[in-house]
Amino acid sequence: PTDMRYICYFAGRRVVLDNSVHSYLDFHLPRPKIRERVADIDRFFHDPQKNVDVLFKYNVSYIWVDRDRGLKNLAQNDPFPASEEIILRPPPNYLNPNLKIHLRPVFANQEHLIYEIILK
Repeated sequence: PTDMRYICYFAGRRVVLDNSVHSYLDFHLPRPKIRERVADIDRFFHDPQKNVDVLFKYNVSYIWVDRDRGLKNLAQNDPFPASEEIILRPPPNYLNPNLKIHLRPVFANQEHLIYEIILK
């Protein structure tokens, strides 16, 4: 979305990266940190299964997916699986290798999909 501030305001949540012109990130983070966040998010969206560390690094509770971007390299072979729960596993060296990370769809329309992250 082009203006995340309304979503953040009504949801009472912060975002890892906001692409709006009114983003609070420019006021709170130096450019190198913003570039690091962009790289982390790109890494996660390119291959969620191999990059679950991003979810833990930023304590992510929800993931907003635009149809144009999607999630790549999923077992479902659909970068926009609106009706399916996705299960990811942490890397083998994670503290709890038996942990499962469930991405449960909680909202979907033609353009956007929101997953809630549930750890089991």
